[in-house]
Amino acid sequence: MLELVTFMDTVWNLTEGNPELTDHWRFQQFAQAEKYYKYGWTGSCGNFGLRADAYGLRFNILSNNPATGVVTLGIVFPYTNIAATEGIKEDVNAAFDTAAVQVDFIWHRKAMTSLVRDAKAINPEMPFAARDFAGKWQFVMDNLTCGFVNITDAVTGALVQSPIPVNNERRNKGKFITDFGGAIQSEYPELAEAFISIRGPACIVDIPVCNLNTGYPAQNYGSANAPCATTPIVITETPILDTNSGTYEIPAQTVTCNGIQVVHGPITGTSTLAALVAQLNQPYILSALGTWAVSGNNITLTTTACATIGMPWSVA
Repeated sequence: MLELVTFMDTVWNLTEGNPELTDHWRFQQFAQAEKYYKYGWTGSCGNFGLRADAYGLRFNILSNNPATGVVTLGIVFPYTNIAATEGIKEDVNAAFDTAAVQVDFIWHRKAMTSLVRDAKAINPEMPFAARDFAGKWQFVMDNLTCGFVNITDAVTGALVQSPIPVNNERRNKGKFITDFGGAIQSEYPELAEAFISIRGPACIVDIPVCNLNTGYPAQNYGSANAPCATTPIVITETPILDTNSGTYEIPAQTVTCNGIQVVHGPITGTSTLAALVAQLNQPYILSALGTWAVSGNNITLTTTACATIGMPWSVA
């Protein structure tokens, strides 16, 4: 079997979430399930073993040129670094959940080989001097100091800092260290393929537990979504020019449809309503919401997707 490496929601869509497969299961197939986990698989679909990668590659569309067909993507990481009490720490990156593009892989174990470094002893008579490059953690207690004290140099008379040793008579103070070392060698790269695909917008919206301005928000526990509009409606929006640039500016990923964030590229660089509408109707901007048009000093959106839209124009 080949291996499909993808995100967990795609795995679910290919198995339990696929209505075409619900009546194709046989009881004998579940007896083989324990073999999947031997290879890190979550399940199978056809001739493919499915492996979920929670932190695979995701991108946002930075620019798209229909004339040349060139699309520029910017990688989105699942975590970002923020300041901690000491140093930095990781923080969940909300943009990773709303990224527009993902990469899936059809993988074969012979596509490449993982290599480890040679960890032989420095001297055959000193086997204890061999280093482990496979991430083997060890607790070390050497060279421990907890501060410095100023002392007077006997020769120069200058003040110098002298380290204060740590009282470690119980041998319980120290730190963990480890070494990692390795490489990857391609063997049969033709057995591995990457597929870039557009992701669907997020279906789940985070509701704050406590909102001090409006109180606890109302929540709907119904299992059915409101039906989509069957006839188009027209929404009117009044664009506002940025006072510094003299152009219409909306940052990427800030427009909302029915209060839900829309994945889109930046709206920027146009100074007339005609040029603005042409940009809004481009793929990967806001063409998926409907048809944009000029109406006097305003613009209109003819849509069946949104009852309301939010467009935060930059004005300074």
